Amino acid sequence: MGDILNSWAERGASDAPLRIFLVEDSEDIRDLIVESLAEIPGVSLAGYAETEAQALQHLEQNSYDVLILDIQLKQGNGMSLLQSLARSNTRRQSEVKVVFSNHVSPTYRRVGVQCGVQHFFDKSSELPLLCDLLEELAQKRAGKSGRTSSSSNTPPQGRAQTGGM
Repeated sequence: MGDILNSWAERGASDAPLRIFLVEDSEDIRDLIVESLAEIPGVSLAGYAETEAQALQHLEQNSYDVLILDIQLKQGNGMSLLQSLARSNTRRQSEVKVVFSNHVSPTYRRVGVQCGVQHFFDKSSELPLLCDLLEELAQKRAGKSGRTSSSSNTPPQGRAQTGGM
């Protein structure tokens, strides 16, 4: 499965309009996400990390459009990473931050929103919703008039505040 991850990452991140950086320590979950992303036109994997330290190092040196992160990691955690990124002030406001985790409680949502998280998805059941969001963002980035947020029950910017995720 690592082969699909590496080959897709090498495919040319600059060719795709929407660059995604993934912070996920479970190889199985990471592979599942990467396989799903590979089916979405207009997205590319800008990189991935398994730990908070690896992610912070990469994110400080490279750019991305969407950060997808888990909260619990082998070393460190996603919330701490978000707080470090918020303090660094080196990130662009246009970057989209997405939590994809089994831990999407109101407390995590509140802290996440304070750190700039726009979207929360439950890892156990909402991968299709995450993919829908990424497809919509890729279409907007490419200037295509594909699906709009009116075709979904919840507009993308409202997902972080809703209790249904």
